[in-house]
Amino acid sequence: MSVRSGSDRSIRLSVMAPVAQLIDKRGLIYSLSRQKIVSRYRGSIIGPAWALLAPAMHLAIYTLVFGVIFKPRWATESKETTEYALLLYLGLCVFWFLSECISEAPGLIRAHSNFVKKVVFPLEVLVWESVARAVFHLCLRLVVYLVAYCVIEGWPPVTVCLLPIALLPLVFLTAGLSWLLSAIGVFARDVGEFVSLALTALLFLSPVFYALESVPEAFRFLMQLNPLTEPVGELRDIAYFGRWLEPRSWLVSLGASYAVAWGGYAFFRRIRGGFADVL
Repeated sequence: MSVRSGSDRSIRLSVMAPVAQLIDKRGLIYSLSRQKIVSRYRGSIIGPAWALLAPAMHLAIYTLVFGVIFKPRWATESKETTEYALLLYLGLCVFWFLSECISEAPGLIRAHSNFVKKVVFPLEVLVWESVARAVFHLCLRLVVYLVAYCVIEGWPPVTVCLLPIALLPLVFLTAGLSWLLSAIGVFARDVGEFVSLALTALLFLSPVFYALESVPEAFRFLMQLNPLTEPVGELRDIAYFGRWLEPRSWLVSLGASYAVAWGGYAFFRRIRGGFADVL
């Protein structure tokens, strides 16, 4: 009975390995991500203020171009000229988060080659550090969105309290893909070129610039295969339209994204022993 219990516990711990790594090394992850964020803005004229100014400028540009000049409508019944700009910005927030990590992933281990031969250093945390920085920037972008929403529309819907829950599947998905690509990138330098093309395809083949309902029904199922489609839709639902998350859909998305995270983590752990031979 005790042997079986020990075996079950081992399986349970292996399944929770990505989360366990995040919890156990949270101090190291915080320290590394803070150092990267500080160094990114060191030497600039306005310093860390760029972290807020840049997304604010993006939103202002989108509002001017799409809300004043082109005046597109998100749906036929839409009346607000700024609606398109706000919805576009939310979609881009999701894409920027994924892109920030995925574009860096292929060269992540090579950029930290000095850590590879240090047996005691957990290379897996480099992905969590990358994700932590992306979460920081995503939070600032969403703060800018909420301020803009208050100015343009009034008080945001109460459903915005679900933002951390809604974005959790995106975090796991991004981490899993980052582990996978960072491991492959050690052995294949040209994977970064493929990632660049793939990100462009993901951007235009996801409902970032248009509503999913505007896609012909015959091709809509292809859009659903895009990993950005679900998080983009959920973020808009809770942050703009005031719709609550659909529990079943969210759980399926969470399960699928965590499976990607676990698979990417397991693959990284399996081949990390060969990193030193290449680097």
